[in-house]
Amino acid sequence: MGLQHVHTTLNPLDHIPPKNYVKFAFYLPLTPTTDTTTAFDRLHEGLHRTFLQFPWLNGKAYNQSPDTPGWRPGQLEIRHSPLPQDGPRPYQLKLNIIDSPDYEEIKELGFPTSTFGDEELLWAPFIPSVDDGAEVFVAQANFVPGGCILCAAIFHPVSDGTATATLFKVWADNCKNAQGLTRDESSKLDVLPPGSDNRGLLDDLWAREGSGRAVKEIKDATWRILGLDTPVTASDTLKPPTEGDAKIVEAPSRKMNSSIFYVSPENFARLRTDCAHQPGSTNGHLSPISGNDAICALIWRSLIKARASARISTEGHDPPQEQDPLACLEMTLDGRPDFSTALPPSYLGNVILINQSYLPLARITSTDTTLSEVAHVIRENGSRIQPESILDAYTLVKNIPDFNELKLRFTAVEGNDMMITSLLKFPASLNFGDDVFENNGQPEAIRPLMGGFETFFRISFILPMKSHGGVEFVVSLYDDEMEKLLQDEEFGKYAMFLS
Repeated sequence: MGLQHVHTTLNPLDHIPPKNYVKFAFYLPLTPTTDTTTAFDRLHEGLHRTFLQFPWLNGKAYNQSPDTPGWRPGQLEIRHSPLPQDGPRPYQLKLNIIDSPDYEEIKELGFPTSTFGDEELLWAPFIPSVDDGAEVFVAQANFVPGGCILCAAIFHPVSDGTATATLFKVWADNCKNAQGLTRDESSKLDVLPPGSDNRGLLDDLWAREGSGRAVKEIKDATWRILGLDTPVTASDTLKPPTEGDAKIVEAPSRKMNSSIFYVSPENFARLRTDCAHQPGSTNGHLSPISGNDAICALIWRSLIKARASARISTEGHDPPQEQDPLACLEMTLDGRPDFSTALPPSYLGNVILINQSYLPLARITSTDTTLSEVAHVIRENGSRIQPESILDAYTLVKNIPDFNELKLRFTAVEGNDMMITSLLKFPASLNFGDDVFENNGQPEAIRPLMGGFETFFRISFILPMKSHGGVEFVVSLYDDEMEKLLQDEEFGKYAMFLS
């Protein structure tokens, strides 16, 4: 008799992200005495131990069967089989040998995102099929002379960015400890707090701490905390929003290119101070603007200016838009701290919130508008996201009758919208084992794979802060837009082109 599948129903919040992989590359230099076989063996053993600790990583995400209790259309679930401790290592990690360029050449270029195509670095497609079963976890170890480009991703409806970073750290720790602990010993470790992989925990906390308000009593604007459009009507039998839903559309005739920019520790501190000055204040009073607010303000303003300027250069004027067009910024936020104090920071599902900010296009691109004004708009909107409103948002998503209609808005290539995903607070100190990898076993760079995004979406990534306090970020622009960005003196005051 074959092994029985374990079925794990995904949470309502797990149905908001798009059904894609957000892929990351970790650049690891090999020690002079380490060969490819030894390094791959260590990575594979570490991943096997991680799968023993969290067996659902070995599964696939499917559409749930309609005869499942509590089913609704669009409901997803994970199906996995118990993983034998002494069974074969995970097939999800593939080996790939690349002859050139070598690691040092890639490093000298600043670890650009364009050295290889996504399909060469990771074997899974950007958007897998849940009808056929979407792998929960995919990875590929790409060895170049002198180093390893380790690429991995978790299917977005299963885990958000915070959860993915947590699991990557568990994998790294298992690689580091592989020589000191047996598989049995590592499988018994409490690597994360209780409840971290309990898919029912959000429901339990909501039932205990929620306001009890019915859907019709909740403000329509609450939808926007989840990055969703407000429905035309709201009732206890709620019809989900459809206007602006994410759809994969026909690819535009040209493709964006991604670039890395760097903000030094000194410039990052100056940027935050400049943004903290109260707009219009003459007494030098500083507001509680975070470093994340400040760098998001810089990216938002600078990229919208570059895009608008490029349109004017091409057309001779900004092409006709709606009257008084708005620029929209959508910033992804980790909702764990505000959902409930009882929710572990290491919760492994999705708790993505969206801080939406709007400014008239004419205002955000005006030389009379300061970065401080832009940062304060971001901070003001973020401060409106409170525990009570988050639990009300959970009430809304729990009452959606059809998860197929629950789709995160994507920021279109055309127009004036964009999204920023910030990894600023993510653990950059992953250690895969200093006996195998140089730099104390830590990646020298972390990069998102941008190929899947460059065709369809306007998204930027702020990368984990460097140990010395510097910050890197990734932007995707057309060539004429990039030319305008590089000419922006305000942008160049803080950020420098890296690769």
